[in-house]
Amino acid sequence: MDSQKYLGAQVQVFYTTGVSDRGLLLQLDSAFVELIKDNREVLVIPIRSVRLIKVLDLAPDSTGSATLLRAARISATTDKDDHSN
Repeated sequence: MDSQKYLGAQVQVFYTTGVSDRGLLLQLDSAFVELIKDNREVLVIPIRSVRLIKVLDLAPDSTGSATLLRAARISATTDKDDHSN
């Protein structure tokens, strides 16, 4: 599973104790979940304490809808040296 695609998503973390927290997913790896709550409180949660992570709203970047594209400027080059024999 590519956990990186969920970074920046609004999530609800359910603990093994039955309580939960909501916030923005900052980091997710095999040892810890890092979450920032609406009140700017940062939680670093051991993965052993997590029962479920529910994705409430994906980060704008993960859907591609916020990606801006623009045309690249191609400079005109002369390649007369490449064609001379």
